[in-house]
Amino acid sequence: MTFCSSLKFETEHFLDRTQMWNVNTGQCLQTITELHSSVKCMVELRHGMWCSGGHDLSLWSHQGELLHRLDRVTAETDISLVLSIPNEKLVAVSDKTLMVFKVTSPMETGGTYQLEEYGHPHVQHREAIQSLVNVSDSVFATGSLDGTIVLWASAHSVNFTRKLSSSARSPQGINHLYPWSIQCVVPVEERYLFAAIGAGFWLYDVVTGKCLAKKVAAHFSKIQHMVLLAGGSFLATCSADGTIRLWGSPGVTALKAEETPEEQKPRYSRQIDRFMGISPRKEDTKGKSKSMEQLQFQPALLGELLGHAGTVQMLLDCGGDGLASCGTDGLVILWKDGAAQSERRNEFIREMLQLGAS
Repeated sequence: MTFCSSLKFETEHFLDRTQMWNVNTGQCLQTITELHSSVKCMVELRHGMWCSGGHDLSLWSHQGELLHRLDRVTAETDISLVLSIPNEKLVAVSDKTLMVFKVTSPMETGGTYQLEEYGHPHVQHREAIQSLVNVSDSVFATGSLDGTIVLWASAHSVNFTRKLSSSARSPQGINHLYPWSIQCVVPVEERYLFAAIGAGFWLYDVVTGKCLAKKVAAHFSKIQHMVLLAGGSFLATCSADGTIRLWGSPGVTALKAEETPEEQKPRYSRQIDRFMGISPRKEDTKGKSKSMEQLQFQPALLGELLGHAGTVQMLLDCGGDGLASCGTDGLVILWKDGAAQSERRNEFIREMLQLGAS
């Protein structure tokens, strides 16, 4: 599923069709059937265009009109991930290979917008890539089954920058499982990365390459997805074990929806500071602020959400309305902060009583 504007989004299907929906009314605006293969991924581009990937790579207008299809006749594996990067370029993933494409304008082609193959960066992963995210305007990251996270420069041309995680690991056991695979990578504030590695998660500083925090056994099974909530107060992780867990610093209270950034600035200047419980007021014995490296932060389990009967596949931050989750049990569950909701109800009752008294 991909959001393409404030009014509509596209849903991808493995039945060679894509549907466009109005998010305000829930109305299906259009069903696109002129697909030569199943759609595995989509991404929004400039000028209202969007791109879909499967066996082929297709470029579409905001009205669902096919602008150009790039046929990959000799390709053995489908495109599983696609990402928009600067300078009208796209990065696509097929197994362990990265491919770069450029969107050429009508002025360049003399006709309409088209996709053009731009290059193949040197392969840095030993196994299939499972995560592809933009870290900043000039850097993106890939995560693989082999347990490695690679940073790539994207400002001009796509070039390898560094590897964050440990060296690649081979599959284990007779079933060739990958217990240290990268399932999810979440960028924060254009400098930090949360990575779901096996059943645990790591926090990396992209600039220094250092690991700032980790929880090796956060769940009983692999983490499927993660999201940072309440201005950095919690990291929510979901797993194949059917649970959702909240992680953070025990001394940090949740950021209330009604609080403004200005009200929080004196204490926590960044989401990562809040997650790790680093306050500008916290000083060491010499009167100097402690750095993240000195703190040796260990995330604490702050709570657990139980409600799914199978693998929890995805989490969505709904802001002040809470957290949404979906799983293989076919359920979509909306979770809310019980204390905050109780406070809101009490405030509403007080207002009603005051109106009744007047």
